[in-house]
Amino acid sequence: MCHQKGVKFVNPNPAARAGRADSGWLKRVVLLSPMVLLGMAPAALGPVLAEVQREFSGFPGSAYLVPMVLTLPSVCIALLSGLAGIMVDRLGRKTVLVFGLFLYGVAGVAPFFLTSLPAILASRIFVGIAEACAMIAATTLIGDEYEGEERERMLAYQIAVAALSAVTIAAASGVLGSFGWRYAILPHSLSLAVCCLAIALIREPQRPTRAAASSARKPAEPFPWQSTLMAGGLMLMTSLFFFIMPVELAFILTNVGITSPEVIGLTLAGVTIGLAVGAMLYKALSRYNTRVHIALGFAIMAIGLAGVAGSRSHAVITGFAFLSEIGGGMMVPSLLAAALQLFSFEHRGFGTGLVQSSNSLGQFACGVVVTGLAAATTSLTTALWILAGWAAVVSILAGLTLLRRPATAHAPGLMGD
Repeated sequence: MCHQKGVKFVNPNPAARAGRADSGWLKRVVLLSPMVLLGMAPAALGPVLAEVQREFSGFPGSAYLVPMVLTLPSVCIALLSGLAGIMVDRLGRKTVLVFGLFLYGVAGVAPFFLTSLPAILASRIFVGIAEACAMIAATTLIGDEYEGEERERMLAYQIAVAALSAVTIAAASGVLGSFGWRYAILPHSLSLAVCCLAIALIREPQRPTRAAASSARKPAEPFPWQSTLMAGGLMLMTSLFFFIMPVELAFILTNVGITSPEVIGLTLAGVTIGLAVGAMLYKALSRYNTRVHIALGFAIMAIGLAGVAGSRSHAVITGFAFLSEIGGGMMVPSLLAAALQLFSFEHRGFGTGLVQSSNSLGQFACGVVVTGLAAATTSLTTALWILAGWAAVVSILAGLTLLRRPATAHAPGLMGD
């Protein structure tokens, strides 16, 4: 973990300190808003993905290409989050945030007017670019503005806000999808309103000042590559598992005879609440180190996936899918909180970008891995059983590290070292 010696962080908006009690909540709203956009792609398009597949069923390779409408933004974030982080560090947090929010609003609604699958996929690339900019800038600002328990609370709120807003969006999209799947993407336009709020409320943070002139002559702190790679690998695996339900739930329900977009949308909305529950569970367990969260989170996801795989009832599938999302909702803020401790101010945008890149890469890989396993085993159910076993192994391995080094409260470091 990087330790800032001789560095004093300056409140990014000193003039606002006196009025923090009055305006602080508004800033929190703006900083949490990009997480609504991040979850909007699966929430808005998940309930109608089967409808998109039917419309473009005659297009070569549609079985693989149509799910990319949902996941292509994630691969763009995976590839570009590091670059977005560099932009955040060099161009400024607010500049990149406003640009990302505006681009998201424009590119997000483009499929409403597009009629070809390649054009729709191209628009989703721009959505991914926009998501990368907005998300990295907002998370970096959280790292700048908050420390300790307040930062942990904001990161938990990120996941909770994303989940609860996704509930509303998924339900609305299911209803809008009854008029045609293109209507389901209209909630993307909400980004333009958030953009206006960001322009009005966010201030660019000041860079840290050195406590003494001698400290200013010290060389820049090296980037913590080893710990960042560990955090990124864990984040990739976590996001691969918790994204299974948003990507595959429509197909899982279709396989058991549930085909109504409204019903699928409401089911996905209910399941997504599990992410918010998981985020609150993380907050309750935040005094323990990350190894505890890994062991518990992957155990919960393993049970949830196994339950979905072994069920044919709509209600039972919904319950186990909800449980699976609890595990993911606990893991993501835990890994983000641990990772943000690694980075000094000058590296925070880039480091945050790399970790979030892993998050998005895992989401994109989810569709490819599940589709590949289903094709190899000729069954989506078998693929889910395999993934449940994988999650169980990860949980057991994390649990074994607890036997070697018992968890302690408030343990520092990514793995409580």
